[in-house]
Amino acid sequence: MGFFINHMISLYDEIGTKPDVQCAKAILEKIKQRNVDRFPKVDLTTSMQGRYKAADIRQALAMLQSQHYIGIIPNQRSGKAGRPHSDIIHVNPSFWSQW
Repeated sequence: MGFFINHMISLYDEIGTKPDVQCAKAILEKIKQRNVDRFPKVDLTTSMQGRYKAADIRQALAMLQSQHYIGIIPNQRSGKAGRPHSDIIHVNPSFWSQW
């Protein structure tokens, strides 16, 4: 019986150290700090680039979206010249009731 408990504990520890999971936790902390219901995705990714790889940020955002913490609204391409607008991250209102 002790083997299974130790195995489960080590498995949960391993899951907790995955970069995308750590990044998702960091994103939730940033959302909590900002205290806003929506913000440009580019602002978040720029602020996290030094700590996490772009792939980990994408996976973390997808994970948070699949768990309904956030919604990502794609940018509306205007067809005009210049840099396209960033996607918008909307925070699920029920997120705030958890804190």
